[in-house]
Amino acid sequence: MKVLWILGLLKEFEAIADPARDEQGLILEAARAPKRVRPKSASNDF
Repeated sequence: MKVLWILGLLKEFEAIADPARDEQGLILEAARAPKRVRPKSASNDF
């Protein structure tokens, strides 16, 4: 990290490692997320 800072490349490295810029990772995460969250139907049998 110190070498990147000395060479002035630290900002570029941070941009590469930013999870928000990982398009494939975001697509995979969205595909794994549940499509719909709905509570189980509760019976009215008390």
